[in-house]
Amino acid sequence: MFDVIILFFVGYSCFQSVFSVAFLFDVEVQSGYLSFWDYFNDFVEGLFVLDLFLNFVHAIKHPETYEDILAMNEIAKNYLKGWFSIDFISVFPF
Repeated sequence: MFDVIILFFVGYSCFQSVFSVAFLFDVEVQSGYLSFWDYFNDFVEGLFVLDLFLNFVHAIKHPETYEDILAMNEIAKNYLKGWFSIDFISVFPF
């Protein structure tokens, strides 16, 4: 269920980023106050960071036997070889 929520927020983040850059960037810089959407966007970013850390403890399936792998070091190695770099770049504040 958490993955579905994250997927929804990825879609929201894609739309919000483009919309913000196209229409709201000057307004946010000039006004100097934080709106509900600024706090909501920070919440969404927090969920992405939480997802980054949860991927280090989430069980994975063995590719041949389809058994659950619960060993933390194997999970971490698998994640670091795969999606970690993309996830890290996406949550790193530029």
